[in-house]
Amino acid sequence: NIYPRLLLAANLLVLSGCGTTSERSTSLPTIVLTIPSDTHGERTAVIDCQPPYPFHVLLTNTGKKPVKLWQEWVSWGYYSLQFEVVAADGHRYSLKKKPTSFYANFPASFVLQPREAIVWDVELTSNVWQDLSWIPNHGKLKAQMRAIYSAEPDEYSKEFGVWTGRVTSQLYDFSVYRAVNDETK
Repeated sequence: NIYPRLLLAANLLVLSGCGTTSERSTSLPTIVLTIPSDTHGERTAVIDCQPPYPFHVLLTNTGKKPVKLWQEWVSWGYYSLQFEVVAADGHRYSLKKKPTSFYANFPASFVLQPREAIVWDVELTSNVWQDLSWIPNHGKLKAQMRAIYSAEPDEYSKEFGVWTGRVTSQLYDFSVYRAVNDETK
C-alpha cells in the first residue's frame, strides 16, 4: 500500500525541515530594538530643548553569540539609527540625521555580548536631525514612533565582521513637544 509510505515520507520531510530551520534561527545573532518608557511611564521627546531632554533607545543582543556593531561616532554607525513617526491623522514622517563631515573616520566597532544591551540617548535637535518642521510650535503632538536600526553591507563590514541588516521596533505611543523659546513664542 503506497498511502502509508507517502505519509511516512511527508512526516520525515517536515521533521527534517523543522530541525534545519530551528538550527539556523538559533545560530544567527538576534537583535531587538526597543524604546523604553521614562520614569513617568511615558515616551516623550522635546525638540530643541536646552538643556537637552533625551529619550532612549535600547539595542539588545538576544542571541547566543556576540554581535559586532559599528560605533555611533563613525560614519558607518552615525546614520544607522532612524525613526518613523505616525501622526494621529495617519501621516508618516521619517527622522534621519543630517549629512555631516567626519574629521576622524575609520571603521570602529564594538562587541555586544549575548543578553547585553546598548543605550542611545537620543536628542532631537534641528542641527542634527533633518526636517523637524512638521512638529508644531505649540502644544503636544501625540503619535506613534518606531526605531529603525540599519547597517548596510560593504567592504569594511565584511573585513571586520560587523553585523549588517535592518531591525525595527514595534510602534510605541509617543508625545513630541517643541521647546518654547523666544523664536517660537
